[in-house]
Amino acid sequence: MLKLILLIFSLYISAEEIPDLGEIKPQQESPKIKIEISKLSQEGQSFLKVKNLKEVINISQKIKSLSDSNSESYYLNGAINYINGENIKSLKDLELALKFNPNHDLSLFLIALNYIKLNKFESATVYFERACKEASYNPFYRYNLSIAYYINGKYEKSKQESENTIKLKENYYKAKIILANSLYKLNKKTDSFQIIKELYEKKIELDDVSPLYIKLLFEESKNYELVIQTLARKPKLALDEKRLLAYSFMEEGEYIKAIQFFKMIIDSDIDTEEDNLGYLKSLIMIGKSDEAEKLFSQLNRKNFQDKKIYVDTFFNTLEKKSLLRLIYQPYPL
Repeated sequence: MLKLILLIFSLYISAEEIPDLGEIKPQQESPKIKIEISKLSQEGQSFLKVKNLKEVINISQKIKSLSDSNSESYYLNGAINYINGENIKSLKDLELALKFNPNHDLSLFLIALNYIKLNKFESATVYFERACKEASYNPFYRYNLSIAYYINGKYEKSKQESENTIKLKENYYKAKIILANSLYKLNKKTDSFQIIKELYEKKIELDDVSPLYIKLLFEESKNYELVIQTLARKPKLALDEKRLLAYSFMEEGEYIKAIQFFKMIIDSDIDTEEDNLGYLKSLIMIGKSDEAEKLFSQLNRKNFQDKKIYVDTFFNTLEKKSLLRLIYQPYPL
């Protein structure tokens, strides 16, 4: 429970003060040195992608020997620390990189990723925005920005950036997942269902697609029988999936099965007023009047209005945490 409270707190924590990244005028480098540094930097990034950090360290030192005021060596050091999970150290290196080149989009992007790891989502958004400004053509910058917006509850902006990502990278299905989720939050469920249904039918990333697909199958398509069939194939059900099954069985008139799942939800203590009313209705429909009267008496003593805040926070936080798995990572961690 403590871990959950800390997670919820971290997801909504306000952004820390953005460090002062005042510009330092770099030393003038000859064209020959600039070309050599550019070549070394590309080699360093290639080694980062295969996690050969020893070679990256050597290349960083070579760059620094050519120029101690070039951002590339500090960026490579920051990337090494990022891969090693040393996020605070990484931020310090990357801040130095920006002091020598405030427009260095690679450093801006990696700073944002560090803030994601530190659960500083508002700060991450600021740096993803800056990276996109410097390299507006990069679909991965815009994609991660769309996730940051979503986590911060800025669903219209998330929608816009996921659409921008798809314009730049047409078949990027992960961006379509974010777009479908944003459309759902904006109550554009028909559009959302069209996107997510196509992904589901193509069996693309079903773990990430299925939750929204099943939810929209229930809410938009109202195909309760298919909801039941789809969830029946899953070896293990999450609590929200049990809830969908309870309501689907109730809508199909299978009240005994509905009661079984309503009981699971209520026993979890993460139940809503609607869950209890569904349970009450199902009891009445199968003639269990005594149990229904007992439940009715209990419901009169409950304050579901206050509880709804905690239940909504619980499920919204779980959903946003799950989307963090979709963040684009340029290097293996």
